[in-house]
Amino acid sequence: SKREGVQVLITSHNLFHFLELVDEVLWLKEKPQYFSKKRSFVDDLNKCENQKSTLYISKKAMHSKSLDEWDLEGESLLLPKEFLVGQTEGFIQLKSNEVSISKNFIEGISIRNQLKVGVLEVETRANNTVLLKLALGRQVLLAEISRDALEEIEIRPNQAVYALFKANIELFYA
Repeated sequence: SKREGVQVLITSHNLFHFLELVDEVLWLKEKPQYFSKKRSFVDDLNKCENQKSTLYISKKAMHSKSLDEWDLEGESLLLPKEFLVGQTEGFIQLKSNEVSISKNFIEGISIRNQLKVGVLEVETRANNTVLLKLALGRQVLLAEISRDALEEIEIRPNQAVYALFKANIELFYA
């Protein structure tokens, strides 16, 4: 039961479990940030972690002996079986530099996850890279690619592309 006016400090490595317990969040990373709504926390978490994308997923089915199929805004996402064991939903974080971009779906490739996304924004960075903000339903996926790749494959805002990442990349999950 909840009591008004009682502050509780919760620490957890399981962000999804944590979000089920609270109405408000104070995020302590480099500087404190306060969020009054859980849903806005996930959106704002992407601002705090500007090199990672935090995405909500739900389990669909078993895919193979080593992979499970998860739903990410209507797209199928394949992740290792040991990911979120016993859970039917949760959050993942993907590093922007582990997401590749293609203008087309690629057949015969070992990369298991190819998600159709829309380019929202192209942000030029100082280190000869660009950060792409990609729409995946109501969620945003970040991808960091070189300026040369951006020019070579002619990526522009409001364009549909495919975001590719391996099923066995280092996933940060809750």
